Amino acid sequence: MTQASALQSLDLILEDVSAEINLSINALEQYSRKPDSNTTLKKALVHLNKLKGVFTLLEMLGAQRLVADAIALIKKLPKLSRDAQSDLLSIVSTALARLMRYSEHVNQKPYDLPQLLLPAINSIRAAINAPQLSESIFFECDFNMPRNDRQRNLITSEESAEKSRHFRQMYQIGLIEVLRQTNIIGGLKMMQKALNKLDSECPRPKFPNMWWIAEAMLDGYIEGSLVLTKNRLKLFSRIDRQIRQVENKPENMLQDNRAETALLTKEMLYLTMIGSASTEQVKELLSHFNLQASAISDALIRQETQEMRGPSDQDYHSIAETLMDEIKAIKLALNNSLENAFEPLDLAQAHKQMLNLSNLLKILQVEDQRIRLNVAIELVASAVKDKKPLPDKDINILFIVLDSIYKVLNESELAKYAGNSGPKRLKLSKNQMVICENTHKHVRQLIELFEQFNNKNRRVLMLKDIHDSLDNIRLGFKQLKVEAATSICEGCLVFIDHHLTNNPHTTTDTAINLFADIVGSLEFYLETLKHTAKPSEKILEFAQNSLLHLNRENNQSKKLSN
Repeated sequence: MTQASALQSLDLILEDVSAEINLSINALEQYSRKPDSNTTLKKALVHLNKLKGVFTLLEMLGAQRLVADAIALIKKLPKLSRDAQSDLLSIVSTALARLMRYSEHVNQKPYDLPQLLLPAINSIRAAINAPQLSESIFFECDFNMPRNDRQRNLITSEESAEKSRHFRQMYQIGLIEVLRQTNIIGGLKMMQKALNKLDSECPRPKFPNMWWIAEAMLDGYIEGSLVLTKNRLKLFSRIDRQIRQVENKPENMLQDNRAETALLTKEMLYLTMIGSASTEQVKELLSHFNLQASAISDALIRQETQEMRGPSDQDYHSIAETLMDEIKAIKLALNNSLENAFEPLDLAQAHKQMLNLSNLLKILQVEDQRIRLNVAIELVASAVKDKKPLPDKDINILFIVLDSIYKVLNESELAKYAGNSGPKRLKLSKNQMVICENTHKHVRQLIELFEQFNNKNRRVLMLKDIHDSLDNIRLGFKQLKVEAATSICEGCLVFIDHHLTNNPHTTTDTAINLFADIVGSLEFYLETLKHTAKPSEKILEFAQNSLLHLNRENNQSKKLSN
């Protein structure tokens, strides 16, 4: 983070910085008009090299990187075709204009935020086929600091690799729901649960903190202090690929020093820091890596990005004003048609403006108001076609419709319509929702009873209540016609009645954990069912696989005891 003293120095030379940026842009514009002459291109490079020196001195890393990439782009221009030159000149000029705005913006702030320039930097890098920079590019930390309670174990057996496959499947069923945007919070918690198990049982030899950092990072999304973006969703898939690496066993794990793994770990730690989640795990993690609770949060970066863009960007407020102006113009045209003893041109003008208004409402997905407007448009279209005035009752209908639309035209009301496009998800009926809620209560009750059973020295008397809760869950799934879940519950009842009841103290921890995984999957399925009547089949596939592992574990334990 750039020091305040450096930013104070920027204030002293801001006019010079702005002048150099303007001169660079002007030189590039001259080159675009006369691309056969390299003189103006060399001038642009001279001004940019001066800027690079200034930003290096001020330790403004984002500005320094943008200028360096702009120089790299400009040096490629003479070798390109006219069309390609035109495209790249537009990209670099836009980036330099953004740099000027950025310099003016941070000059008024007590901190430098190089992250604000990342979109402009990456647009230049994309144009010259350079790798995109991650959000954590300006963040540095030793993310492999050892934990006293963790050893750098190596995955050495097929059994360990099989565990990682099981945990990866758990991670994936959560990830699917996040990607589908059906049960985002539930999916994140399921992913977090898998990462917790990986951290305990399948650590990476050279990156022992990877799963721990990933688990803590998810707290930011769960609390809503980190916003899910396309790039961050891709990061979840990168974690999945890292989990798959664990399955490749020792010969590959020994070579686990790839730059991709290090970059991913660093990026997750950065996101954990700017996520500013309030959980104990995040506090413990930041303390371990000697990271102070940062004043720079994801919310602040987004706020500053919005502020830096300035009023030139169109937002809901300005769109609402445009729509209101359209409605006023339509009303004026309608009033003119009444006052001027019917002037066909006034009605034709009103019809045209109403079609424009309908198109704007379509873009904003304000479908209910658009349907009302289309009825009014048909009335006006008919009158224009017949070249007859509108009856008073039709005029009244038009004004009622326009007033109705006018009432929703403010920023907060328009925001409610955002994201209403696309196919609608299947929903449960009211009766099914009641059954789902009731079954979910029984699952929560089962989880609490099972925790008490474990915490109170596995008292057999408590298993009766667990059996009853599980039986109620089975009946609930049967009513919901989820046959796969019904058979899973029946398998769990066999485990309770024939294994756990007979051997409460000798049942392995692995078996206990597998049973907990199954119940957790059933809960996750019910949570997702509330959002969509067709949850991913992989949720119950994971529960079925867990049940198979559970049966295998019980059979092996029985053989050993005999």
